[in-house]
Amino acid sequence: MQRIALTKLLRDQNVHHPSILKKVHWSSNELTLTLEGYPWWRKSGPYCEELDKIDFVFENIGEGWITPESFNFSDDEFLEAFEVIPLEQAQWAQPCEWSIYCSDRIPNPLQLYMRVNDHLVGAGSFRTVGDFLNCAQTISAFMELAESRSYLLARCPESIRLLLTDELRKQGVPCTEEQTVQQLSRELLVRFGNSAFLCQQAWADISEAQKPD
Repeated sequence: MQRIALTKLLRDQNVHHPSILKKVHWSSNELTLTLEGYPWWRKSGPYCEELDKIDFVFENIGEGWITPESFNFSDDEFLEAFEVIPLEQAQWAQPCEWSIYCSDRIPNPLQLYMRVNDHLVGAGSFRTVGDFLNCAQTISAFMELAESRSYLLARCPESIRLLLTDELRKQGVPCTEEQTVQQLSRELLVRFGNSAFLCQQAWADISEAQKPD
């Protein structure tokens, strides 16, 4: 058995279909997906008649969600929208180094709220507005906060800071910003189907007869 980093395999090899999910195994904090398809990971290349299997192993799963409907065993292109990337490549997932303080009410807080929400949805984030804006677990609580004269608006990464300060400028709301430098996470971001989660490591387990180049 050969184990290689899944990010390297997906970067170096082109996925070919069919790619069929055959089995899902969860043990402790580890998820294993067994897939069957033309062996694009093999030294001989994907153009062979026989199908082979490969295991994707995700260790130390953390923040995010995994939905049952993501495990579609009838989809012969399961890997079509499959992604494993270093977390540092997702701007919305960077450390919340910025604190933004407002010193006046926000004339249109719903506009600001929706800009953050649309940004996160468009980026495929599993985090929500409430993870960044103060008191934004509910819209009513955030609207009440935005009527204050002096308050913490958000703790957020750089990409959301730029969005917020732009909207505050447009609405004429004075604000101050403070930065506390934090260490970047070494986690991986995994996305497939409706699932998106973080893990510490992701591997491809390949039998000795199926070594890639």
